[in-house]
Amino acid sequence: MDVWGNGLELPFSDGCFDIVAHFEVMEHVSSPEVLFQEIARCLKQDGYLLFSVPFIYQNHSGIDISRLTQQGVEALAQKQGLEKVNYLSTGFGTALSQLSNSFIIKQVVKFHDDSCSTARKIITAVLATMFLFPVINVMGLIIDKIWFDSAYANRHFFLYKKNPLFKGKQNR
Repeated sequence: MDVWGNGLELPFSDGCFDIVAHFEVMEHVSSPEVLFQEIARCLKQDGYLLFSVPFIYQNHSGIDISRLTQQGVEALAQKQGLEKVNYLSTGFGTALSQLSNSFIIKQVVKFHDDSCSTARKIITAVLATMFLFPVINVMGLIIDKIWFDSAYANRHFFLYKKNPLFKGKQNR
């Protein structure tokens, strides 16, 4: 069953989910604080929230409007009685690889450029996939192994648990 709704007014009753998961959604929401409030409202006591957010990442789509730092996410979660269970991030190497690959797709492959022929797009995409992306990705992994720095992460991953003793406002 598919359910369509607005993340700022979730169409679910209070405390109905054991787990809520969302990935790469937060940057598209006009009010992340309200989204956290709605998710916390819908989580059962001791329920879990698993999600990720981009950080150093190219703009994507017309509604890429809310980038949050690790500290920003933690502040929003704490207001809703969500306790951090785990946090992971990518590092500088991963961010560098992802941004380099995106640049190549946009500027070399010209995947979204209607003035380029389909044959050119296919040939450059195949060549980039075979020769450029593997080298760039391996270099990113090596950089992360020898010099991991989450301050330059392109993505943050979080796992939170709803505190059953929290008595803050979680109703509409």
